[in-house]
Amino acid sequence: MSDEGRKNFTDKVAESVKPEGDKSLWDKTTEAVTDAYDKVAASLQPEEDKSLSQKVGDKLSDTPSNPAKKF
Repeated sequence: MSDEGRKNFTDKVAESVKPEGDKSLWDKTTEAVTDAYDKVAASLQPEEDKSLSQKVGDKLSDTPSNPAKKF
């Protein structure tokens, strides 16, 4: 489950498991747009307003360009 306006964690997992070669241009474009939107939403949403599952999902998806946030 995800917080309102955020990308569902199960969708993130499904996208990462599917090989890039099996994705259509539409799939790749949609994934890139929704990933970008979710990163912005994650950075704008205060930690205290995030559900536990959203905090965990954000922590797992953090990259060096988006340093891990403590929760």
